Amino acid sequence: MNLLSVKTRESTIDFAISRCKIIFGNDPNFPFLLFRSLEQYFEKCVSTEYVEEYIGDATVYLDAIPMVVRDTLLFRIDPYFDFRNSMKMGTGSLLYRYAETLLVDIPYDDVYATVVTAHTILGDEVIAEILNIQEGDTQISFGMEPVTQKSILKLLSPSIIKDSVEAEQYNFTWLESIRLQLEIIARIGEKIDKDILVLYDGPLGKNGLESFLQWSERVKRGRIIIATSTPHTLSDLSMYMLVGENFHIDLADWRCFEEKIGMDIPWHWDETSLRSTVSDFISGIVNEKSLHIGKIFR
Repeated sequence: MNLLSVKTRESTIDFAISRCKIIFGNDPNFPFLLFRSLEQYFEKCVSTEYVEEYIGDATVYLDAIPMVVRDTLLFRIDPYFDFRNSMKMGTGSLLYRYAETLLVDIPYDDVYATVVTAHTILGDEVIAEILNIQEGDTQISFGMEPVTQKSILKLLSPSIIKDSVEAEQYNFTWLESIRLQLEIIARIGEKIDKDILVLYDGPLGKNGLESFLQWSERVKRGRIIIATSTPHTLSDLSMYMLVGENFHIDLADWRCFEEKIGMDIPWHWDETSLRSTVSDFISGIVNEKSLHIGKIFR
């Protein structure tokens, strides 16, 4: 595991992360500050007077070394992602970044050579003959940009097809929207030699973490941070951070967890039983002990 340290406007948050970290709890302020600080850092936001005076610039360290912004791509996903706007292919949109990344090395095969030749003929002969203007010794001539990655990107017009018919973003289920965003980012991650960091803050569907964990295994240089209060089928406890309004604890440091809450537990416990109780709490299994853990992290 690596140690990720993020300076927010209120404190510095430290937690261990391998491929996936789940922030579990009902305090919406914690993931908000964490995700905003990560976005501020990786999107290279210009400091304002307020930031300089009261907060200070966000900093992100991985194993005590500052993360290099140019070597990391940050993505924020949610079920309400605006595919319609992204399909306009504006610079910086998710689909534009996807197409730009995958088209960087278009194979120069017979099909590509034929298109380039036809494009050249269309510009140099057909278009020029129709549009060129000659008046005395003065001429206005028209041409076409050569076929490049940039010119191809301008011609792209994405559309959504579902069950073999044209559809739109409102036809997606919650899970379909999330999976489609993850698939797009995964294909970017497989193509580019950079770290990928994905942020998700919201509920989990019936499949819980399944889609997120599959993504984290697929994208070798990918990490995903999930903030949720939805009880779900448990994964490895070391992947969790429990958060409440008063404090947060990274379960990757289990001894620290025991030390911080051990005195607040009114029954005899050992490590095995306490792990089982915490697992019940995350899974939504209601009993006297799991309810007590819930009270601690209010």
